[in-house]
Amino acid sequence: MLLLRSLAYLAALALLALSALWGLALYDRLTADPASVGTSGGATSETVSAENTLPSGTAEAGSTTGAAAAAGTPRHWAALFGAPQPPKPPAPPEPQPPTPEPQPPSSPSPPLDSLGYSLKGVVSSGAAQWAIVAHPAGDVILRLGEELTAGLYLLAITEAGLVLGPEGAVPQDPAALQPGDAQKLLRFPE
Repeated sequence: MLLLRSLAYLAALALLALSALWGLALYDRLTADPASVGTSGGATSETVSAENTLPSGTAEAGSTTGAAAAAGTPRHWAALFGAPQPPKPPAPPEPQPPTPEPQPPSSPSPPLDSLGYSLKGVVSSGAAQWAIVAHPAGDVILRLGEELTAGLYLLAITEAGLVLGPEGAVPQDPAALQPGDAQKLLRFPE
């Protein structure tokens, strides 16, 4: 058991020493002047001069002298994440869309009586209520929420008559309705 442990320690020390030597050799290679390496490292003079060439195509100053190259020129690494780009100018502000011109108010729709509609009567059974509306094309039976004509829905059945208006609108008081309002009142016949 003691023999195995001592062999393991010796193997670990030998591997540690070997990795230190390899690390030192790598450090020497990375910090060495590329011009002084020559062809012994497998690099030719073309690759050495290509490594010392700037992207604009001009050679670096002092790349041929060993002392000046080791002291002043940094090593050029491959651009792994792309070449640096100059900053882009700020984008111009987006033009604002033109404001729409105000439209004149729409003309008031004609009263329902002039369209030929008249209220014949109302039928109620408990909570359910129906209205019978006469028209020259034929009579219509409506429940609350049903459409009488394009855009006019039955909103409420009151003592004054039927309140008709846009779908989902809250019915107004029949006494407050004016001729130009969106809601219309179809009165009982007198």
